[in-house]
Amino acid sequence: MRISAEALWERFEHALIESVKGGVVNDEVFDIALGYMQSSKLLYGLALENALKAEIVEINPEDIELKIQQDGAGKTTRAHIKSLGVSNGHDLIAFAEKAGIFGPKFSTILIDERSAFAFREVCRHLMEMVVWQGRYPVPMSSKEPVIFDRSLPSSLQNHYIRDMLDPMLDALQILSRSIPLSLPTFEEFP
Repeated sequence: MRISAEALWERFEHALIESVKGGVVNDEVFDIALGYMQSSKLLYGLALENALKAEIVEINPEDIELKIQQDGAGKTTRAHIKSLGVSNGHDLIAFAEKAGIFGPKFSTILIDERSAFAFREVCRHLMEMVVWQGRYPVPMSSKEPVIFDRSLPSSLQNHYIRDMLDPMLDALQILSRSIPLSLPTFEEFP
């Protein structure tokens, strides 16, 4: 998903530059650029969610609940993760906390309280993208929309969002290399 997000981001950058060529904003091209950015952020949110879930599985396997289905003879026919020990859904902040993102393991990326706060805000924003904003024209419920904290630059939720995301996704990708590339077979379940 990250590769697709990066490809869309490149299209966003190209379209954005095209939209202001000659010093005049072309609204139609600008709207296309924004669409690329929104879709890219949806995919970045999903990429971050998957990376955080992989880290949770790696560091907290005892918290994982599996749902195992068996046929009448007792042979396992299906297994999937029921819970990661945190709320289900797309709560990127809960996943980040459970994965230890705000702890010492990631202190070279989130170097102080301000950067940790900014990353939480990016997670909140991407969570909105994943839940509805990147998929639907209007919210699915009447909750108050997430408003990006005004003490942070608004560019952090737009063209500088990758400055927060890329180092974290890189670190999570490096850590995930120790995870086996295949899942256990059904025969390995009791």
